[in-house]
Amino acid sequence: MLITNKELHRIPASFGESKDIGIYVISPVIPGYPQANEIYQVTGPVERFAGQIASQGYIVACPSSFHEFEPPTAIPYDTEGTDRGNRYKVEKELPAYDEDAKLATDLLSSLPNCNGRIAATGMCLGGHLAFRAAFDPRVLAAVCFFATDIHSATLGKGMKDDSLERVKAGDLTGKGELIMIFGKQDTHVPRAGRDLIRKTLEDANVTFSLLEVQAQHAFIRDESSKGRWDAALTRSCFGFMMELFERTVSRDLGPRAGPAPEPAHAAINNPNVSEEAKERSRRILEEVGETTERTTDRGSSTRYEDTSESLSGNQIRGYKATLSNPRTSEDAKEKAREILEGEGEAVESTTAYTSGNTEDEHSNRVLGGYKAAVHNPNVSAEAKRHAHQVLQEHDADVA
Repeated sequence: MLITNKELHRIPASFGESKDIGIYVISPVIPGYPQANEIYQVTGPVERFAGQIASQGYIVACPSSFHEFEPPTAIPYDTEGTDRGNRYKVEKELPAYDEDAKLATDLLSSLPNCNGRIAATGMCLGGHLAFRAAFDPRVLAAVCFFATDIHSATLGKGMKDDSLERVKAGDLTGKGELIMIFGKQDTHVPRAGRDLIRKTLEDANVTFSLLEVQAQHAFIRDESSKGRWDAALTRSCFGFMMELFERTVSRDLGPRAGPAPEPAHAAINNPNVSEEAKERSRRILEEVGETTERTTDRGSSTRYEDTSESLSGNQIRGYKATLSNPRTSEDAKEKAREILEGEGEAVESTTAYTSGNTEDEHSNRVLGGYKAAVHNPNVSAEAKRHAHQVLQEHDADVA
């Protein structure tokens, strides 16, 4: 899709001597989304990256991050430019960064060819700014490439930002979807930092994906990357980003229905899941012959036995199917036998006895199951009569 040349918009701002921010807009001949930048402002790589997104049918706004200090021109990729950008990064007020994102979002929303659905992306500093842009409920998605300073909370003047603290406070919960992309060899965001970001987002129930790829910092920058640019990996990550934007920005699929239910095993062990949901998960697992554990108030685990009611026909058939399933473990089969025998169901051995188990030992276990059925208040009278009959046939005592 053809795109327009970048157009500079000057928007009044509250911070800086000039009191305005330069925002470059690149658009196709079509709808909506903000933020693509780094510590060098809108450079060649940023403009080309924004152009690729615009060519997919999106309007792209690129704010000049350091308008408080200099005009909206690119800072060179050299030692002096790097030092200048890093200095500006910690001299700029944190609220000024947030205002820039708001102004970019306001600008996009005001354009006649924007559908009002906004997303954000950025690399390095821009990755962190895209992360913070997602606090705005108008931002439906954010893709953050090797976002710096989130784990260390060192963005802005005073080098003490509140990005993760706001996540903990729930400022991202129930809002847009995030993708965090990091290189595993990125010295700016070490493994401990990535783990902290992941844990904080997970603990806050934020909808996100975190990708760790074999790359260094700035691996998507196709100019002056000091040998770190990986074109193939950049293309793959771009695909992840566009999939998210197509789901959230280019299409209106309606409000989210809420998080997907957890798998039964995970639900049982999740302290945030209600007891009712855990009980339902236990029953689902037992219907297919899986053993489950119940966690006590003291944190220890005990085997779960359902003694609240007799098994349904479907549950009994499920346990019998477990016995004949060649892919089921011997432990699961043994558990199914015990439960069926406790219900007064006749169980035929379908496999050879395992090492160390004799036929007499197996018979004793079977008879023990029938004895348990006799004394189980939840077993039907018919099943108890059957258990009595079997025990009498084997001359077994019934206490």
